Amino acid sequence: MTWTLTYNNETKALHDWGLSSLKRIRINQGIDKVFISSPTTLGNESIFKPESFLTISKNNVPWFCGLITKTPGWATSRLENQLYELSGPWWYLENLIYQQGWIEAIPKGETQELRQIDTGRIILGQNFQGTSIHNGEQITEILQYAIGQGAPFTIGDISLDIAFPSDETKDISCAEAIQRLLRWSPDAIVWFDYRTLPLPTIHIKRRHQMVQTNLSLNEYSSIKSLKITPRYDLKSSAVVIKYEKLHQTNGQTWISTQVDAFPPNATGKEFKALVLTIELDGAKTQTVSQYLRTEPILLDSPLWWQKHLPALHTIPLENIIISSPSRTGSLPAELIEGSISPWMQRDVEEDIIRAKLSYETENEQVVNREVAIKIHTTNASTRVYQQIIQACDPEPTPQLLAQKLYQAVSELQVDGEITLENCELDSSPIMGSVLNIYSGNKSWETMCAPIQSLKEDLDKGQTTITFGPAKHLGPDDLVELLRTNRKRQATRNAARRITGKPSKSNDLIQSTHSRIENTHSGTSNFSRLIVSNKDDTAKRIIIDANRIKENTFLELREEDYCFNGILKKRLILASPPYTPTEMGVS
Repeated sequence: MTWTLTYNNETKALHDWGLSSLKRIRINQGIDKVFISSPTTLGNESIFKPESFLTISKNNVPWFCGLITKTPGWATSRLENQLYELSGPWWYLENLIYQQGWIEAIPKGETQELRQIDTGRIILGQNFQGTSIHNGEQITEILQYAIGQGAPFTIGDISLDIAFPSDETKDISCAEAIQRLLRWSPDAIVWFDYRTLPLPTIHIKRRHQMVQTNLSLNEYSSIKSLKITPRYDLKSSAVVIKYEKLHQTNGQTWISTQVDAFPPNATGKEFKALVLTIELDGAKTQTVSQYLRTEPILLDSPLWWQKHLPALHTIPLENIIISSPSRTGSLPAELIEGSISPWMQRDVEEDIIRAKLSYETENEQVVNREVAIKIHTTNASTRVYQQIIQACDPEPTPQLLAQKLYQAVSELQVDGEITLENCELDSSPIMGSVLNIYSGNKSWETMCAPIQSLKEDLDKGQTTITFGPAKHLGPDDLVELLRTNRKRQATRNAARRITGKPSKSNDLIQSTHSRIENTHSGTSNFSRLIVSNKDDTAKRIIIDANRIKENTFLELREEDYCFNGILKKRLILASPPYTPTEMGVS
């Protein structure tokens, strides 16, 4: 059996590098480790530089690939050694912050410029198109991100398809992001296959998808220790998930609850039932309302003109005569109350309406007085107009999550550890499989216990296999499963990641037109005009055109006038001179 090590493109046997004491630890959802040592004098320069990449091969087949992360030295009175600790590819996932692409909307004049940035705020369960994805797809996206930054592995079989509630968080490593996703698949195992070229391959499978490794106790005479414990305490009787959605409409909130249970008749009140209350973002709607009151435009109506001209309020309607009405616009109604905004999708214009008015009172008789009114006209009607200015769809409810969680937590788990001496196992097919043990308790032959870790000491010929539910990162009991969900919050920024805005929204343009009314009165023809003293109404000057003979008019005329014996001139209001005969008077 030949063991070789490759460093800086140079491959030599381990003993030619001066190395000994080879140990390997492989672990689910953790950093695989290899420990090698070199007898040397402390203070001498290390053979390998820190954070350099090494490949160890067994019979020309890669056995481990990793990075030198520690180089501790130790010494006794009889021996000095330089140790090297190599970390597997999971190290790259733990030392890389996962970032996602987000869209930012930057104001630029009257428009917005959209740009994409990478940020540590992430939403697990959503791709960049805004579509919900299951945990296998999300993990693949995370692994691709790490590979894009130079992580030395390839992606193999990621056999997960759990639809889960989207999870918004920030500033976490790729490893932590994957572990959060694996909480929804508590029976999943992560491992690296180092035999693949040119780089190791990562695989993730659930318990029922793994191949079985059968170990017979009769075949190994040197079993150092064996410990097996059935974990009835981890076996759940039911899974009940209660999705709470907080909805908002114009500031009013209410909660709706949707229950997903498996078995279907489970209530969550059963002993050892797993009950999860998951908060989801509900629908959010914000509307703007505007009341409008409009009235028809009646150009021939004395009442309509009386409403717009305060001077007409004291005149009886039957005394008002309208002639020659006209307008500059064509819309059918006048805006009386409220205001019009573009979102109403109604037309509005400034309209000037003209007419000639004739009317008679006790004091005057007006003929063809020109008046003009400026108003806003529209084709809107009297009602309340509403527009949604902000809307957010509810967060989708995961499908079949209770059933798939039940598959993981309802089966009996077997917890244990077995240490074998003086035997060398081909560990690669063992990691990533489930273990059955024969030649012992009959129930062990079908326990299908996932291999959680594998420790190999080649110098001692000793292998320790740990199997059963995950202890170091995964849920080890019912309480740990409940803790998975306690700190999760509803995703509030799903829409903002895709559009640059916090939710679907319409820009609200303020009102552009409200009621306007300006009036103008032009010159008038009076048929009778009375000027009276305000204190003595008996003192009046009456100018009545009705008493003037036909074809006669009065105007200011200049005439000669003798004043104190002096001839002067004066202006008087008079008609042309006439004789009674000329006026038709005998």
